Amino acid sequence: MKSTRSLTLILSLLTLTLPGALATSPTQNPNLGPNITRMYTTAQLSTQEGLLQIGKDELWMLNFPDTVTDVLTTRDGVLDTKMMGNTVAVAAILNSGTLPMAIKLANGMTQYFLITLSASRGGGIKNIVVTDPSADSNNAAISSASASSDGGSDARATTPTRPAAQTPASKPPTSTPRPQTPAVTPSAPAWPVPAAQTTQMPAIPAVTSPQPVISATNVQLPLQAQFALQQDGQTLVLYYRLNNPSTGTYLLNDQQLHVSVSGQLLAVNGRGALSLPAGGSTYGTVSLSAAGITPGTPLAVEWSALQQATGTVTVLRSFVNVPMATGN
Repeated sequence: MKSTRSLTLILSLLTLTLPGALATSPTQNPNLGPNITRMYTTAQLSTQEGLLQIGKDELWMLNFPDTVTDVLTTRDGVLDTKMMGNTVAVAAILNSGTLPMAIKLANGMTQYFLITLSASRGGGIKNIVVTDPSADSNNAAISSASASSDGGSDARATTPTRPAAQTPASKPPTSTPRPQTPAVTPSAPAWPVPAAQTTQMPAIPAVTSPQPVISATNVQLPLQAQFALQQDGQTLVLYYRLNNPSTGTYLLNDQQLHVSVSGQLLAVNGRGALSLPAGGSTYGTVSLSAAGITPGTPLAVEWSALQQATGTVTVLRSFVNVPMATGN
């Protein structure tokens, strides 16, 4: 009898404690993998390289706050990239090596990455999200101002109006009410109101991505060029990309690419002569000496291209700013 009572007591305690123990056990979804997302800001990637270690058979999705207009690398056949609006899909073709990548956005920003390739790690997807906190703050302020304006309009629209008094038809007025003279109350003297003053803001040039200036003698057969700068110690690396939508072949030499600061030419180290066929494109880099050049200084870029068939010379001109020093 005593053992039966002890067994009953033990079962009762188990009944009370078991649901609580089950409720505190963590729940995990076996169908979800680890977190694949990494966050950056546009300010970080404008002055520092985002370090990406991409394994073969991996797919990396780079998401930006504005439309992607171009992707620049130093070598062909190393990465497979595809632009999709605000997103760039990146996959490795080789399984070793290191190369820089610059991504141009529609708002004029350039985002920098340093990519290290490695052997296959079994595939998988990585998600890079780049945000622009300054743009988010501006949008929030605009939304708040808009909401305040709408609230004021609604308040005025719902103000009740007093219905006009109606005179009963059966009792027309027998006499005309005597007009009353309004009471005169002393008022404050009318001070002169100053005329509205308008503050004239100085004209600020719009910041846009570098665009080539084509010589007037060859407007119908243009070349398209884009440039971006990256600093590596005392050396500047100038990235260029050329597109030839015309029907003729152009000849260029990147060692004859003129880059100057306040009219003073910088020494250029390139790979030499280039031939750009009709409908073709090419890209590459040249190195410049950065000694004594302050970050943020604009560099003038000028490059002459010879149309092989006609001998017409097209001059491409642009400006690109020296980036801020990269943090360690």
